[in-house]
Amino acid sequence: MRRRDFVTTTGAAWAALATPPAILRGSRRRGVDPARLQAVLDEAAKALGVVGAQLAVFDGTTLHECATGMANRERGLAASTDTLFQIGSTTKVFNASMIMTLVDRGVLDLDRPVRSYITDFSLAEPEWAARITLRQLLSMSAGLDNGSYSDHGRGDDALDRYVAAMVSIPNIFEPGTGFGYSNAGSNVAGLAAQRATRRNWDALLRDHLLRPLRLERSATFPEELLFHSVSLGSGWASRERRRRGFRSGACRARCRRPGAPSAAAPAIWPGSGGSSSTTASRRMGLESCRRRPSGSCTHLR
Repeated sequence: MRRRDFVTTTGAAWAALATPPAILRGSRRRGVDPARLQAVLDEAAKALGVVGAQLAVFDGTTLHECATGMANRERGLAASTDTLFQIGSTTKVFNASMIMTLVDRGVLDLDRPVRSYITDFSLAEPEWAARITLRQLLSMSAGLDNGSYSDHGRGDDALDRYVAAMVSIPNIFEPGTGFGYSNAGSNVAGLAAQRATRRNWDALLRDHLLRPLRLERSATFPEELLFHSVSLGSGWASRERRRRGFRSGACRARCRRPGAPSAAAPAIWPGSGGSSSTTASRRMGLESCRRRPSGSCTHLR
């Protein structure tokens, strides 16, 4: 689903949820009407042409989940509340939450220059590289471009290679003087956590966030998706199959969505979009992974 469609769908669902008579049985104490909740999701998905979607609402006592449409249109597989969907840049929230646990422990300081942790951090504007802080990185006010879309492979040094490549990317504005959405900013923040703790980002995510929140069925690499029901983006996969001459059967491993991790690429990063999750996991786990903190995390309950 395109990001704009996702936002529209979410807005439509919440607009319906904001009308108590339509969803609630008399009062909030009596909880959510599951039938109406399902109808809201069905109607929104149909109106927007969404192939498959999930919705979860926690009413203070009970978690209500529903799903609609297909997880894999070509194979005729229905979406369920256990189906994994890519959560994309929602991974940035996981990354920021993990970093804040390190801030709470005094390992990181939001207002120290990030070069305190990444001593070789370099940008096209050297003076700006020396001033950027973790707070600016996490609040998208560091002035960094959205970042490189090159594949830097997998391994504990993949994030180092990504950040090192940023020296060739122009900066957008002086740190702290504006706002600019940036995958790169989340990735730099993730590397700062990695350098400060001398542990890789994937291990930090698990130990400081996934395990404490009991997100026990979580996957951070593409090969782990084999053990779960996973949604497949429709449209692109069909076109790719035709382009490659596939006449029958499921879209093969090499036929994947743009931005989705390949078998040779890391599955989680701190900032860009390829993470997967059930809606309930995000709602219950956070309340408030390509190995870069910008977004490729895969989560189940």
